[in-house]
Amino acid sequence: LSPAPDDASGGLGGPVQDDGIVATCPAHTRKPQETTMNLAAAQQAARLLTERPEHDWRLDELAALVHLSVSQLGRVFSRRFGRTPMRFLMYLRAHLLATLLRETDLPIAEAMNKVGWRSRGHAARYFKAVFGVSPSSYRESGWERIGHE
Repeated sequence: LSPAPDDASGGLGGPVQDDGIVATCPAHTRKPQETTMNLAAAQQAARLLTERPEHDWRLDELAALVHLSVSQLGRVFSRRFGRTPMRFLMYLRAHLLATLLRETDLPIAEAMNKVGWRSRGHAARYFKAVFGVSPSSYRESGWERIGHE
């Protein structure tokens, strides 16, 4: 996955990446105390998650990498992307898994592991929440007929 070029809107709204796996994220109302630097940190956190979705991310690790507290990161990330960093990661992993299911013959468990899910049950539940079907049904039925978030 490649990160998106810097957003022309100064970090408010716009794509996180350019390959279409994660849809354009809406800009959310910004509180006055949220600085451009904090929003840039949220953007950087999204890039880190996008560049390494297979990593076993922890919020404290991600927050330290972008120089914010865990609570600050959660707040500015949610405002910027409309979901928490971990929900963003799960959504990203679901879309990456869908791509692998469409484009490879990898066994489903191996594909889940490749995108960062260690628990097949957790992966299947979240995938179904995003796509409305299990990973095996998604692969069997063809992705064109399945609506997604």
